[in-house]
Amino acid sequence: MTLRGTWAQLVRTKDVDDVIHQNDDDPTAEDHHSRLSKRLSSWDLMGFGIGIVIGTGSSP
Repeated sequence: MTLRGTWAQLVRTKDVDDVIHQNDDDPTAEDHHSRLSKRLSSWDLMGFGIGIVIGTGSSP
């Protein structure tokens, strides 16, 4: 792949209508499990909190 082709892949964009309607899938469709779920458990939130504390450090 050329440098121009690589750069074009990095900065590609989507059509606004595609982005707005990308989650309008039929939930009864056979591939409805291919999307990520949009929920966080208490374990996820606790992990984020610990990561934030470690990431910011404790130095004054």
